[in-house]
Amino acid sequence: MRLLPVSTATMTGYYGDPDLLVYPPDHYWTASTGWDLRNPQNLRSNPQGFASDIDFVPDVAALALVGDSYVEASMLRSQDRPATQLASLLRTPRPVYALGSPGTALLDYAQRIRWASQTLKVVDFVVWMEAGDVRQSLCGSGNVHSRCLDPQTLLPRIKRLPPPPTLKRWARHSALAQYVFGQLKLNPAQLVHSILPSSAS
Repeated sequence: MRLLPVSTATMTGYYGDPDLLVYPPDHYWTASTGWDLRNPQNLRSNPQGFASDIDFVPDVAALALVGDSYVEASMLRSQDRPATQLASLLRTPRPVYALGSPGTALLDYAQRIRWASQTLKVVDFVVWMEAGDVRQSLCGSGNVHSRCLDPQTLLPRIKRLPPPPTLKRWARHSALAQYVFGQLKLNPAQLVHSILPSSAS
């Protein structure tokens, strides 16, 4: 299966900051779409844990582009990604740091802005927002990596993702498991539900 461009494990975790779910530094992985492995992309994380061809260094002249998977754009070629296009449109040669992270929302963007300001000395930011970013900031939305709002009271909460269980850690290194669960999107719970007869009421 490794001869084929099966998506490999991204190995995300809270490596450098307790509120940022990123890739391991200098990690290489493959991403492709669907059962027929369309549009394969070979990706690399920089030392800061973001999918980027450039390393982020402290630079007050840098511009940070913050958002979700639209900013990371891992299914596009490097030259087609938003950060590369933005850098080419700027009139001055300043680096653009792509701080994109899939499955995140507005309050996660704020944490990346905080981190980039403190760690990389960035002062200029462009935030790529979509219509659901505010609603997805509610705890339990499935689009939160750390900071969120309680759905009932709107009080701030912290809901970090738990570490993966042993079986999932094993599956990360299995091409067959990645294909079945990543490419085919097989959900064992739904499969059991569809096979077993429902109880009559």
